[in-house]
Amino acid sequence: MTSRERVIRSIRFEGPDRVPVLHRIKPGFFRLHEKEIEELRTKYPSDILQSEKTHTWFTFSTAGKLNMDLMNQWRRSVGLPLQAEPGSKRKNWGMAYPLAAVVPNLLAAVQGKGVQKGGPFASYASAGPAVKKDYAAVEFDSFKKGAEGVKALGGKAVSFKAQLGPAGTDWFLKGAPRSNYDCYKLEKPGEASGATRNYVFGYFLKGSGAHKTWVRYYQRRDRYNTRGGVTIQGAAWYIGTETYNYPVGVIVDEVKR
Repeated sequence: MTSRERVIRSIRFEGPDRVPVLHRIKPGFFRLHEKEIEELRTKYPSDILQSEKTHTWFTFSTAGKLNMDLMNQWRRSVGLPLQAEPGSKRKNWGMAYPLAAVVPNLLAAVQGKGVQKGGPFASYASAGPAVKKDYAAVEFDSFKKGAEGVKALGGKAVSFKAQLGPAGTDWFLKGAPRSNYDCYKLEKPGEASGATRNYVFGYFLKGSGAHKTWVRYYQRRDRYNTRGGVTIQGAAWYIGTETYNYPVGVIVDEVKR
């Protein structure tokens, strides 16, 4: 009888072969009786497992189904594959959906970043020194339509002052898709915030340091805007259309006061 069957039969009072075992041993006992405890656990293995990561007990989320996030942690820890054997009665408590339906959702939406369908596959090494970008200090009007070199912008590292404007609804850059980036209007300092058409598009990778800083500063945007805005550092790109006064999008790396 498997541990799963034993636990289910116990809950249903259907006569398991023995009472399910759950070891709850205080750390101090290991220092005094480590050998005896290991012999006991080997002779009577636990029927209910605990996640070493979350310290949460594996429980049934619905009838016959387990919490798969916790179960996958256990499967990895004992070297089992994430997908169980196919069939109506899946062995080893495997996930209840085909692995082929899961893998496509793991692919990155950003071209050239993360997991790509055709590779290349990542190799791992110890972290080296961070690449430091040399941000060129520029004036906001250098992004203006018709300004020299604006159409040639292709990821130039720039640093400039801008007001904290409202959220935008346009994603022009392939390297900053809607699924991974939030868009905000980086307004020209001194303009009426929210009413001006003099702005560039700022793209913030969700969850990044720049994104978190922007969200924090945005709560006090009136205060910062009256002081000339904040300093934006990032990669400037021409968005490919002349319908805006400032046809530039910036993938933001850092926000400073």
